[in-house]
Amino acid sequence: TNFIAEKRGAKSPEKVLVLSSHIDSVGNVGANDDGTGTIGVLTLAKELAKKNYPYTIRVVGFDREEVG
Repeated sequence: TNFIAEKRGAKSPEKVLVLSSHIDSVGNVGANDDGTGTIGVLTLAKELAKKNYPYTIRVVGFDREEVG
């Protein structure tokens, strides 16, 4: 299941910065497919949540991106 978290922008909410990773693993235990990407995106999200921005920030974790 995909996840989406969003912090709405204060001045130009229609402008969106998307930070994403895929959250599943195919053919391995997932440490680098894509555990590192997910940890990186979640770390950025945690820091970005501390301030307000003029544009919207959307954090997305994709599941099963291999099948579209």
